[in-house]
Formats: sequence, structure tokens, C-alpha cells
Amino acid sequence: MASVEKRYNKAGNLISFRIHVFHGRDEFGKQLPPFIKTVRVPPELNARQIETLIQRETVHFEEECELITAHEKEEAAKAAEPKCISFEDFAAKVMEIKERTGKEKSTLARYQDMLSYFAGKYPDKMKVHIGYSEELAHQIYASCDAFLMPSLFEPCGLSQLMSLRYGTVPIVRETGGLKDTVIPYNEYTKEGTGFSFANYNAHEMLATIRYALSVFYQHKNDWDILIKHGMSQDFSWNASVAEYEKLYDSLMTKFTW
Repeated sequence: MASVEKRYNKAGNLISFRIHVFHGRDEFGKQLPPFIKTVRVPPELNARQIETLIQRETVHFEEECELITAHEKEEAAKAAEPKCISFEDFAAKVMEIKERTGKEKSTLARYQDMLSYFAGKYPDKMKVHIGYSEELAHQIYASCDAFLMPSLFEPCGLSQLMSLRYGTVPIVRETGGLKDTVIPYNEYTKEGTGFSFANYNAHEMLATIRYALSVFYQHKNDWDILIKHGMSQDFSWNASVAEYEKLYDSLMTKFTW
């Protein structure tokens, strides 16, 4: 089941709409977080064209979500197979860590242990580096096709800025500086510098990652445009100073001293 949330500017013009697709409840009866997709409306469209766009995007997104749900069920079935780690095995590993350290580890340490475990179990699919290396960081920014930064909270953020400069397309959550600096891709106007999602949940993040992958594999020209747009962004102090100058000049002309 889908619902559409429309967003208007101060002039009363529709500038974007957000599609919510609900897909059932969990084993405890709690409604699962919806899949969400935001679509910007090209300003040149008339009312009839906008309604057609909304209907087409809603149907298309519902179909995508059905595929995602089916894939998740398939993955869940695979996870139940002996070759994959079970919840009991994972819980046993956590207890082993607690017994070894004599106390419960921090959230960060637990994530590090979990990621290291899976990297060892699936070395051909996953690589984990705990720590920071300036040289390695630049190599990652420069060599990747996309950079995932799904922060819960991010006042500014530097990693997405560096990935843009290197031509690595960022996939971010719409929070703080990430929302301010990454322009969502629009498949109709070809605008944007990356991909973004609104809510802090795995379902929406996964849907956005798969959307980005579909553009990467099926629309190479659009992906190249995203790279060029990202690399052309100017977040230097020179650009910031120019904006401050405009602000101060406007204040000087507005007020008489």
C-alpha cells in the first residue's frame, strides 16, 4: 500500500513529492518502517503531467519495493541455512567476548568485532580496516564508485565532501551537513550529485543503495553526469567567504546606521 506526501514552495507550486510504501508487520505485530522515495518535480510540467508523473513513479516504486521484499525474504531463508551465522551463534559470540573482557563492550567495540568476524568468514566479499590511515582514506575516496555515509547525526561532514571532489558518488542520509551538501539525483532533469534517504532505517537505506546501483549499471551516462556535478561543487572557504560578503552587504543596505 502506497501513500504520497506532496511538498509545495511558498508560491504554492508543487516542488517534490515523497512516496511511502508500507509492507506489513514484523513477528511482534509492529508495523515495519515504510520504504520512502523522494521525487523532485520539474518546474516546466503542467498539472496533468505532474499527476501522470506521480502515478507512474508510485507504481514503479511499489514494484521496486515488492522486489526488495521478495529479495529480503529470500535472504532471510538463506540466512537460516547452516552455512550462514545464526542468531544463536551470534549471541554466543557476544557472550564469549563479554566473558573474555570481563565486562560488556561498548557499542563501537561490538560493531568492530562483528564486522571483523564476518570479514574473516567471507574474505572474498568483505574487507574491514579498524583504524585510520590518511593515505588509505584518499585511496578509498579515489578508487570507489560510490561512498555510503548513512549517519544518524552529522553537523557538517567532511567525508562526503572529499568523495564528491574525487568523483565518488555519495549515498547519504538526509541529516545535517549531508542534506546541505548532497543534491539527490533526479532522473528526469539529470540534476544532483548523489543519492539520499530520509529515515534512519535499514529498509530505506537498502532501497536507496539498490536505486543507485540500477543507475550505475543501467544508466552510465547519468552516472557520469553525477560525477561531473559532484566534482564541480565548491565547498572551499573562498565560496563561504563570498556568501558571508553577500549577507553583510545585504545587511548594510537594509539598515541605516
